[in-house]
Amino acid sequence: MKIKSIYKNTICRAPADIFLVAFILSTLLTIIRISFRQPINLDGILYLNTASAYLQNGIKAALLAYPWPFYSILIGVTAKVTSLSVLHAAYLLNFILDTCTVFIFILLTRTLGASRRIQWIGALIISFYPLLNRLKIDVVRDHGYIVFALLGIFLFIKYARTLQWRYAIGWAVSIILASLFRIEGFAFFYFLPLILLFYPAIKFLRRTILLAKSYTVHFILLFLMLFITYYSYSHTISWLSHFGRIPEVIQQTLYGFIISWQVLQSKAIIIKEQILSIYAIQDKFIFIIGGLLAIYIKQIIDMLSLPYALLILYGFVKKLFSGDFAAKATWFWAILINIFVTLIFLSQNFFINVRYLFLLCLLLFLMIPFSLESIYLYWKSTKKFFTAKKWIFPLVLIGIVYASIESVVYFGTSKTYILDASTWINQNFKGKNIILCSNDKQLSFYAEIKNTQNYTIKDEQDLAKFYQKDLDQCQYLAFKIDRQQKTIFENLIKNSKLLLLKTFHNNRGDQTVILRKLI
Repeated sequence: MKIKSIYKNTICRAPADIFLVAFILSTLLTIIRISFRQPINLDGILYLNTASAYLQNGIKAALLAYPWPFYSILIGVTAKVTSLSVLHAAYLLNFILDTCTVFIFILLTRTLGASRRIQWIGALIISFYPLLNRLKIDVVRDHGYIVFALLGIFLFIKYARTLQWRYAIGWAVSIILASLFRIEGFAFFYFLPLILLFYPAIKFLRRTILLAKSYTVHFILLFLMLFITYYSYSHTISWLSHFGRIPEVIQQTLYGFIISWQVLQSKAIIIKEQILSIYAIQDKFIFIIGGLLAIYIKQIIDMLSLPYALLILYGFVKKLFSGDFAAKATWFWAILINIFVTLIFLSQNFFINVRYLFLLCLLLFLMIPFSLESIYLYWKSTKKFFTAKKWIFPLVLIGIVYASIESVVYFGTSKTYILDASTWINQNFKGKNIILCSNDKQLSFYAEIKNTQNYTIKDEQDLAKFYQKDLDQCQYLAFKIDRQQKTIFENLIKNSKLLLLKTFHNNRGDQTVILRKLI
């Protein structure tokens, strides 16, 4: 039996009304997050500076500023086309990418067997997912990585169902685009097609042919890389040095396990000598691996929030997906690949940023709409009011609403005072030939003073070094002072060489001071 005859309905289109509501919610939530007036993240400053370098001097300048500049180049192109500043171009680009992420999430729920009601639940759940909304004001590569990774997984499911060339090429191109945002996308590029080897209802030889077909774009890229390598050797050119972080991908592919094992061994020696008693030395690797896994699971639960984590666990236990093998197996395999990649990173670095688990959490998130409908139907079928079963669904809703409040309310420490200080500096000094010294990159970025020098000042020693060696180079100072550092900076502010011009602060006691050095 041909697979094409098994799956007649190959087009997975979510109703237009669901997309429209999702678009409206995405727009409103983006406006709400931007209205909080919080400065962008520090990585974002690097990406925006790289975008500016690209606009001024092209791709070579962008590569010198940051070795994997695709996201920054897109920001630069958006700024050029729309005539916006690089910051507002980044906000616009992120809005487009995040909205597409919501759309593809809805399509994936349908691909996994979702009814119209489950698609509506999925649209609302993903639209109010706190982490997705928290990132709306952050300039990070995850915006593009997530949308193209999910699109690649969606198109691969379509290929596994239809075996059509357009999907074989489409999924690979999508994953390549995801990898241009974050290099861990190459793991999907390498390993996702291997699930075809376990495809039921067809012989192994046929599976191998289908696998080769799904690797078509890979073969083309391999040929190009071999050609470039041959050309570089024949012309004595080190081509890898011009390809950003490609060497890192090659290194991880060849030696990733070895690097992880070496790091674990070095940590084992430390824990053996400094922490464990003589009776527990033989369990040193259990302590290390157990601790890493505990950190990993905690980070996932923190990203999902406890109500969502419990719903996902419920969905796995109940096996709620009704999709075919192509959908369920690809989804599960993508989760395993993501776990593998992030665990390798954790074992090598002994930390993992919550954003690195974002794609994994979104893949797990696909289970939640199915779990919610199941709990709702169970609640609806229960007739007795005074029973614990009747209260499960309302309690779940309360938990979801509580977890989603962060999407529309800002609970973090306000940093508006940084923007206010930067605006004051910009209004009073922009266009003037002054030298500004600062200890905060966000403050320097928003101030837009050409001659700005940044210094890292964490303790009294750093401050003393700055006062002795660098103060004479400054005309004006703009220093961010956290409440814990207030005593460190008191002597600087009271110094007779400096005149306090302006102070900005938040309710917690953090402040920004602007000073002028007296002649």
